[in-house]
Amino acid sequence: MNRHTDIQQVLPEARPARSAGEEIAQYVRVLWRRRWLIAAVTLLMLGLAYWLLGMITPLYTASAKVMIDARRTQVVNNREVVSQLPPQLITVMGEVEVIRSRSLAVRVADKLNLWNDPEFNPTLRPVPTGMIATLRLNINEWLAALRSSDDEMKSELVDKEEKTRQLVIRLLQGRIDASPVAQSLVIQINVVSENPLKAQRIVNMVAEQYVLDQLESKFDAARQASSWLNSRLDELRQNVQAADRAVAEYRARTGLLEGRSGLPAQQQLGELNSQLIIAQAKRAETEGRVTRMEAVANSPNPSAALENMVDSPLIQRLKEQEAQLAREISDFQTRYGEKHPRMVKALAEQEELERKMRSEVSKLVLTVRNELLVTRNREAALREQIRRIEDTVTRQGQAGIRLQELEREASANRLLFETFLNRFKETSEQQQLQQPDSRVISAAALPFSPSAPRRNLFLTGALLLGVLVGLLLALVLEALQNTFMGREQLEDATGIPSLGMTPQTSGRSGVNVQLFDKPNSAFAESFRSVWVALKHGNQRQSPRIVAITSSLPGEGKSVTALTLARTVALLGNKVALVEGDLRRASQMQKSGVQPKHFVHEILTGEASPEDVVVADRAKGLDLYLAQSVPGSPLDLLGSPAMQGFLETLRHRYDLVVIDCPPILPVADTQILARLADATVFLVQWGKTPKGAVKSGLRMLDEVSAPIAGTLLSQVNIKRHAKYGYGDSGSYYGRYKKYYTS
Repeated sequence: MNRHTDIQQVLPEARPARSAGEEIAQYVRVLWRRRWLIAAVTLLMLGLAYWLLGMITPLYTASAKVMIDARRTQVVNNREVVSQLPPQLITVMGEVEVIRSRSLAVRVADKLNLWNDPEFNPTLRPVPTGMIATLRLNINEWLAALRSSDDEMKSELVDKEEKTRQLVIRLLQGRIDASPVAQSLVIQINVVSENPLKAQRIVNMVAEQYVLDQLESKFDAARQASSWLNSRLDELRQNVQAADRAVAEYRARTGLLEGRSGLPAQQQLGELNSQLIIAQAKRAETEGRVTRMEAVANSPNPSAALENMVDSPLIQRLKEQEAQLAREISDFQTRYGEKHPRMVKALAEQEELERKMRSEVSKLVLTVRNELLVTRNREAALREQIRRIEDTVTRQGQAGIRLQELEREASANRLLFETFLNRFKETSEQQQLQQPDSRVISAAALPFSPSAPRRNLFLTGALLLGVLVGLLLALVLEALQNTFMGREQLEDATGIPSLGMTPQTSGRSGVNVQLFDKPNSAFAESFRSVWVALKHGNQRQSPRIVAITSSLPGEGKSVTALTLARTVALLGNKVALVEGDLRRASQMQKSGVQPKHFVHEILTGEASPEDVVVADRAKGLDLYLAQSVPGSPLDLLGSPAMQGFLETLRHRYDLVVIDCPPILPVADTQILARLADATVFLVQWGKTPKGAVKSGLRMLDEVSAPIAGTLLSQVNIKRHAKYGYGDSGSYYGRYKKYYTS
């Protein structure tokens, strides 16, 4: 065996790795062992939580809801002067920031006079007295600081009153929270206060001022629009007047008078052309009449020529008279003849009628000629007038281009003025009909239970934190534990099998009572289990010489060696106990016998084994006790005499138990362990440091001592069972009825 290898190589076979289930079970056992620690830490956390709850001022939260209303009431026009809020998520988030804004907080503070409220004005709070009151104030201010933003407090405020106002506004803003309701246009407003009624008043005032602020902003926008339109209307009115004045002046200057259609000169030219055409037609007609009248006048029979001329009433009467006279002449010719006086008179009258008719025709011809002259003169006058007007139209046509430009400009100015005038009237009417974009759909109700601190949540968190801290502390303490509390733990750390564990007893009398008076006790049974483990362990044959040692003094190795020897002897075996501790011998006191000679005398040749041996009260057990010798007994223990002495005992006894000194203080045990068939390494339960155990085992390994196993001594069975290590001691409560207590 390599003497410089790790101590875990002492085992003939490496301990198999644990499965995941075993690892979990191991952690569970660790936590179960530390359950009272976990419970204590948890209770401590709960107590601290209750104490903090008593220190923190309870806060109440009141909630109100406002909705962005997308509906519009159109009274004046479908176009609105004031912009409306589109129902979009970005708009809702913008309105949330408006509710959280500083300006709205100022309005709410003014309305509710929060400047004089000690909850929001720390300068009005009474100075706390006592440590608890001071701590409570500090906690509340710390929580208020967590709920508030410190951005506005970074600026230097010289004026104390202004600084106080800023502090009130900051605290109020920290108490106001707004958030959109998912999948809706609703915004929920929450306000936190120490007083439930105050929280209700503040949140309702925030909602009211938010809606009122929207309405006032619309009124301001409408007033600004009306003011701008009014000033713009004055300017446009002046522009219209100037444009109309320019058109009128230009018309007057150019003679372009406004008519129903076209320019005045063009209208007059059209009328004159019409009159000229009429005059030309009348002239032609008059010329025809003159020609006809002259033909009648030159005709030998004007009466016949005047058949179609019935225009003159006088001629018509003369013709009627002529026709009457012709009938009479015809009648006279038939009755009287040519010479009859009446015939002569009638002929004379006929001539007179022709003369009158010719005279009348001559007058008519003269009249028609005069009329023809007038007609020609009128035609000439019309032609001259048309020529002049055509010149005027030409001039006015050139001037009309500029006039049209002036008229278009005047018309555009007039249209713009009328548009602005209509908008001004609409804005003035709309100013009286403004509606906010939001409305309160749910006013705040009075909160009956505090919202902070949330008692149940706070205590649950403290409980969970306590459990978590307890678990962590348990794992840390387990990791920092420097002693062994269970067989499995000892095996895992050393790599050496554990032979068992022996219960704790009270002194020498307790050991004797448990072993002799109560042979079926747990103490006696534990040593029988150790002997069985030694006899039927990993060795090829049952060991005849067994060394008992430990790392440090006081671990119970001497009691263990004596008790093991007595146990094996009581089982009917012949056993010898050799006290190998020549420095601090203690077996005389523990066994209660007083020999005449001691072991060192055998080694020095002063006495024989028969002179040294004494019988123990346990039948079958012989004791070879020692006495403390001066100097170093290392030479005696390593001498051939010691080897011969042990070989002699090997042949005489079924089992030889050597009570060795602790291995760490002295090197005696390393000599004795080499002479034994097996070494039992004793570890005191809950006391021997892990480092000492490993160092002792390493020293045994360095001398190639045969190690049979480890043994946990002085185990408090009841405590060990509560720890739940999973070994035999863990089930003490279940099988203790098998023992005689």
